[in-house]
Amino acid sequence: MAVIRKAILICFHSLLNNTRSLASISASQNHSPFIYMFQEKIKSFLEMRDRGELLVQKARKLFCNLLKEVALAVPSEYVKFGDVVQLVAPDMPRKCRGTEGELGVALSGLVGEKEVDSIQHYVEGSVMSGSSHLTPCVRNSFVIRSGDCLKRDGEPLKFGQDFNLCPVVNLSGHPNCRLVINHAPSNRNMAVEHQHWFQTYFGMECQVAVHTYKDVHRRETSENVWMLVTQKPKDLNATVQA
Repeated sequence: MAVIRKAILICFHSLLNNTRSLASISASQNHSPFIYMFQEKIKSFLEMRDRGELLVQKARKLFCNLLKEVALAVPSEYVKFGDVVQLVAPDMPRKCRGTEGELGVALSGLVGEKEVDSIQHYVEGSVMSGSSHLTPCVRNSFVIRSGDCLKRDGEPLKFGQDFNLCPVVNLSGHPNCRLVINHAPSNRNMAVEHQHWFQTYFGMECQVAVHTYKDVHRRETSENVWMLVTQKPKDLNATVQA
């Protein structure tokens, strides 16, 4: 009986070991596809990183491109074609839901979060906004070009004369005086919709639209007033108060 009992115990332990071995093999086989998929994802991630195709890398490149500082035109008596300027609404509040505090928002090009994956600079058709970020950079500085397709670089920009604002990458009004920008195709004025702010990659910014605002005396109100700025924003308050 003792021999039989010992034989049964040996068979039991052997069966138990075989079962554990089979279970281990089965578990390994069940997990191997997941391990393979994980390894492939890591490999794909590293390859995309090396090519600079990760979304975080594209977003970083977008910020570097659009926030790169530029030099504005040297202040002079006149704004000239070919000058690099900012278009600032000097009487608009820089913060959402408030009229007190610092004033002045700059016309700025905007790239939406859905576009970051495909472009690293604002392009034709991109949304424009009014930004409280006044440091001259690629997204808020523009080159003045003629509206008649003639090369007029160096000529003074005159009031009532058609002109185009071109991004700085595509490289006689008076600088720093208030003026109204009329959109020629619609005959409406460019306006800052300071009651409509929205979240962007660059923080809260206000809407810019083509909308003519006038008071009871039929004069354009501050929503339609802009300045062609050819100096550093730190000097803007002194200009506005003058």
